Amino acid sequence: MRIFPALHARSTGPSEPVADVPGHVPCVIVGAGNAGLSVAYGLQQAGLRPLLLEQLPQVGDVWRRRYQRLHLHHLTDAMYLPGMHHGAQVPEYPSRLDFADYLQAYALLYQMDVRLGHRLLSLTPLDTEGWELQVSVDHTTLTFTADHVVLATGPTGVTPLRPALKGQEHWRGQILHSVDFDSGADYRGQRVLVVGAGNSAIEVLCDLHDNGAEPSLLMRSSGSWVTRQGFAHYHRLLAAGRWLLTYVPGAWLLAPLVLRLLDHYLKYDVRRRYPDLAALGVDTHPATPMLRMAQSRGTRPPTYIDGTWGKVGVTLAELLRAGKVTLYRGEIEQLQTDSHSVAFTDGRVGDFDTIILCTGFAPPTEHWQTFLDSQVSQAIAREMPLPWAEHAQFPGLWVALGGVATSRFALQILARRLAARIRGHRPPGRVLNPVVSFLMSGIDPGLIQIPRRTLIINTLAACALAYLLWL
Repeated sequence: MRIFPALHARSTGPSEPVADVPGHVPCVIVGAGNAGLSVAYGLQQAGLRPLLLEQLPQVGDVWRRRYQRLHLHHLTDAMYLPGMHHGAQVPEYPSRLDFADYLQAYALLYQMDVRLGHRLLSLTPLDTEGWELQVSVDHTTLTFTADHVVLATGPTGVTPLRPALKGQEHWRGQILHSVDFDSGADYRGQRVLVVGAGNSAIEVLCDLHDNGAEPSLLMRSSGSWVTRQGFAHYHRLLAAGRWLLTYVPGAWLLAPLVLRLLDHYLKYDVRRRYPDLAALGVDTHPATPMLRMAQSRGTRPPTYIDGTWGKVGVTLAELLRAGKVTLYRGEIEQLQTDSHSVAFTDGRVGDFDTIILCTGFAPPTEHWQTFLDSQVSQAIAREMPLPWAEHAQFPGLWVALGGVATSRFALQILARRLAARIRGHRPPGRVLNPVVSFLMSGIDPGLIQIPRRTLIINTLAACALAYLLWL
């Protein structure tokens, strides 16, 4: 589906040949995904025009290359970038193609200077301030410098985690990662073991079932389960909460309580809708979903229990109740030689034609090591800057992390600070309340920040209240 047909009729190539790039540019953004485009938008609002490097042929291709069934796990009213909402014809849960087209249309609408098919080979700090970049394009290497570089290559990295399985060299079946999965139709009639219990694993499992495969699920740990309708309240509250925290005196005092109540509601909502999860063999982690995600620094996000997207497709609970999915709980002990058998640590054995590893991705720092000096990448890994801050040890280096919601909040703060640095001005002052921000946003305090005017509003309100009480 094309969100903005008129925009798609225009060229999506670079605005000018890369050979015409000056030897020095003020700002380069590495990556033209949601983070890179959001930072570019903020800079353009400040009157600047950054250069974006995208290694794929088109903006949004990182989404187009994912499996066909993939849909965003959040509502359209939460999954948009600053300055542009989704079109009215986009479904409540956009597909991968919907969102890819949205990103492409976004870059075209704001006429961003995106250089497609340009892969960063090396990023080296200069002896003075600034950075030297080597970029590969059309079998040619270009070298230029920049005062500021924004790393916007993705929040979870691009390197798939492929755990080694004992005996995999002589196992007769095939083993692939979820990045290699395209459609369940490719596995019709096959016995497939899906490893993992995240959203991708559940979605792949349901897609396999709907296309005539015989799927099984290896769930190695207890999960943090939420319903889509329940978790949508979090995004709506986040959008409203930013305004309330900024302008309503005393609102930030209630924010932790509201978020904790919502977190407990998310867990209650699952128990109310799916009271038989434990009987089906699905364990639930004792911690509330958002609290667990915060404690694990984002490595344990909640998983949707009520289907793959919206009201389309079957749910995991339905498949388990009907006996259409076999659930395994032990780790894989060994893939047996010259057979399709898999032995698990709990003593069970199953036969499979294919194993699909939905085991996630390495941290982004591992990808950065492909173009950053080891000393620089290790320093960033040790002292990861805040989502809106310049790296203290390496001036001119900014890291744009986070999801789409972060793009509307923290990354706009990053853009304003970066614009001020480029122009030699003092960055805009902001005061971060760590406790409130942490609880409001779970793992990403950049989603909610307390600007100075909020403190002034609250201070004046407190003084007025004190005066009234004194009278």
